[in-house]
Amino acid sequence: MTAAQLTCGRCHLPKETSKSPRVKRGRRTYCSACREAARQDANLQKRRSRRERVRRFRAQVMEAFGGECECPGCLNKAPEFMTIEHAFDRNDRKFYSVEEATMKPCYFWGLLVKKRFPRDLYRMLCHNCKVARQHEGACPCEDLDVG
Repeated sequence: MTAAQLTCGRCHLPKETSKSPRVKRGRRTYCSACREAARQDANLQKRRSRRERVRRFRAQVMEAFGGECECPGCLNKAPEFMTIEHAFDRNDRKFYSVEEATMKPCYFWGLLVKKRFPRDLYRMLCHNCKVARQHEGACPCEDLDVG
């Protein structure tokens, strides 16, 4: 087979010949379009598996923490609005590890599973209560009389 007759191993169309020291015998098996399509497919599969893993970790954390807001008086029970907050003063930096400080939020759920759901360090709140506590210092739900 001459260089002009080389074909792509995926689409079987003639492909460009490029010498590459990282490829077996210096020749690529796929054309550049098929290589790019394979790379995009692999990235899509990684994103899907990562999303599924995060969903699974989040469900485990929700179940371990009770699945509803710990703020007294809050009636929000929708799992879509639940989040995790540190149970201590946010200004007290000695409780933060370097791992937590540099971690993406999506990996935080896996960390909670790995640490076996430390209820003494974290609590479950709805987003409304969490933001109210961060900005106002207290949640308005605490003043409500639920009886």
